[in-house]
Amino acid sequence: MLSQAAIVSHLLRFRRLTVTAGLHRQGESDFVSLHAVLKPETRHLIRKHELAQMKPSAFLIDVSRGALVEEASLVDALLQGSIAGAGLDVYSQEPLRLTGHPTPYHY
Repeated sequence: MLSQAAIVSHLLRFRRLTVTAGLHRQGESDFVSLHAVLKPETRHLIRKHELAQMKPSAFLIDVSRGALVEEASLVDALLQGSIAGAGLDVYSQEPLRLTGHPTPYHY
């Protein structure tokens, strides 16, 4: 008998990928959702190179730690239309300040 999570996962065709596999498959994904702890090796895990691998209709979602995403590169990708959008629950600087941070002028 399948668990409820297995059934929902199958119905939604959701795949949980490791960081390495996920980054290599970004070009196929409609959504890239980050759920990781912040460590020296995960700081700026998503940079210009990773954003460029995403398809133009994709969305980046970060609900874990703001410093996982290099925010200046994210702003550039959004302004250039490299990705469709981003959902951020966290920022590298919190509370978000209007000076010294790349994103406040886009609200």
